[in-house]
Amino acid sequence: MALFLVVAGLTGSIIVFQDELDRWLNPRLLVVEPRGEPLPPAVLRGIAQRYSADAEVGQIPLRRAPDASAVFWMSPRVDPASGERRNPGFTALYLDPYSGAVLGTRNFGTQWFDREHILAFIYELHYTLALPEPWGRWLFGFVALLWVLDCLNGFYLTLPRRRRNFFSGWKPAWLVRFSRSPIRINFDLHRAAALWTWVMLLVLAVSSVQLNLYRELFGPLFTSFFPVSDVRGQLAAVPRPPRGYAPVGWDEALERARGLMAAHARQNGFAVAEETSLGLSRQRGIYAYRVRSTLDIDDRYGRTQIYFSAVDGRELVFEHPRLTRGDLILRWMTMLHFGHVWGMPFRLFVCAMGLVVTLLSVTGVIIWLKKRRARAHAALALR
Repeated sequence: MALFLVVAGLTGSIIVFQDELDRWLNPRLLVVEPRGEPLPPAVLRGIAQRYSADAEVGQIPLRRAPDASAVFWMSPRVDPASGERRNPGFTALYLDPYSGAVLGTRNFGTQWFDREHILAFIYELHYTLALPEPWGRWLFGFVALLWVLDCLNGFYLTLPRRRRNFFSGWKPAWLVRFSRSPIRINFDLHRAAALWTWVMLLVLAVSSVQLNLYRELFGPLFTSFFPVSDVRGQLAAVPRPPRGYAPVGWDEALERARGLMAAHARQNGFAVAEETSLGLSRQRGIYAYRVRSTLDIDDRYGRTQIYFSAVDGRELVFEHPRLTRGDLILRWMTMLHFGHVWGMPFRLFVCAMGLVVTLLSVTGVIIWLKKRRARAHAALALR
């Protein structure tokens, strides 16, 4: 388990700052010089769509800093006659939002070790050990489950055995005495570091189970105690559009989405902080419009969304993190795990927690080896 947690801890400390590191490594793709007004989102989408006949643009980015490029995620175009999926050779296209010039492409999932893709590889290491789906996700999910049990057991082991003078008896477990032998200092570091950060360690462990084993274990167990909204189920019940239909245009869809969101904002008493994206599932005939609003917990991307028909524009589902108590708990755990709340101070704390996880793993193995050797010596003495 320690090996997996060392990988998860070190990679987690890195990906907390994935966006900033990516801009530093790849300014050619991600950084532009602000000048005047950017081109309208639908115009940029048209440029991206014309770039390759083998790719389909399914989403318009609406959230963008003035000095950031416009990123379009591309999916293989499906041939309507044969049903064959074409291979465009890239998954992301980067445009200068002021001129529409193509800055470059990236092909995530097939290239790993150059500067343009190394951070994506680190993310895959953190999430699945870069193993194929679902094996890597299941493996890390199982380790996360053991981690939850280890957190609970480790906390119990720090408690004093005597109930009298409980807190004075528990106090030594919170301290590191550097005047002692290296083995005792290692033990104190392991125990005290775990106690001081125990709540966040448990949050990271439980949220890791949530992220890796939601369908298989966490979701069924969690929803038996806390109700959650069934957005996927509601969208799955929407009838598929007729073959060969013409979806509502992107300009009209964006105007419609803004109107629907404004109506919900007035009705539910929230404000829209910024738009995030407008996406189209052509096969399902559904547009998805996402914003970050005052209903959201995270301070980066937002999860307030409206789904509406790409055939006639009628609203289908309105989603936000506070629909149910279960939705709110799940969102809080996810955002705490990624450090997407409370700004830079909490992101630095989450980065430090990755190093704490590594420290606990290494010191824990040293303690285990010491005890293993002691048991071996005791067994030899009895022979």
